[in-house]
Amino acid sequence: MPELGTLVSLFPSGKVVVKTATKGAIDGGSWLIGKFNKQLRYAKPSDLFKENTYVPFGQRIAPKNLYRELNRSQVGQETIRLIQSNGTKITLDYGELPTDMIGNQILGTANMRNNTATIYVRGTEYTIKTAQTIIHEVTHTSLQNPIYTQREEVIAFMREAKHSRDNLSYTQIKAIIQEVKSLYPTIPYR
Repeated sequence: MPELGTLVSLFPSGKVVVKTATKGAIDGGSWLIGKFNKQLRYAKPSDLFKENTYVPFGQRIAPKNLYRELNRSQVGQETIRLIQSNGTKITLDYGELPTDMIGNQILGTANMRNNTATIYVRGTEYTIKTAQTIIHEVTHTSLQNPIYTQREEVIAFMREAKHSRDNLSYTQIKAIIQEVKSLYPTIPYR
């Protein structure tokens, strides 16, 4: 009598394929696998966005709401694909909001070495701003620049802004460049 089993295949894109199969010995060690059932499932939003342990009452942003918000724009959909294909780990941190050396609040950080991004939800507060910050930080992890530059920040800010409106005017792009120059005066442009 043939044995029945379940095979699970995980793909880097976040897809999971589950197959029910029968196996039988042929030629002293080869296996004949017949597929009976095949299902396809994408990674759940809670698999893409991990929350730290303590979430203050009323401040939680549900991963499924972030996923929906990101799916509303082309740049958001690209960001979801980047998270899935690169295996980027996104952490939603509800702790105290950190500041930089100048005193500016930090909404998110990206670590390109271990392919992670942390979003400080107390600073973003709303789903749309949290989604924009995820776009910004995932852009940093996907660019993989060896040197941190103002140009990289401009690209991240532009992608963040494109979540609200697909096409940026020349004036908006120029304003982003000026903002980056004022926020990061000590970082080289290229």
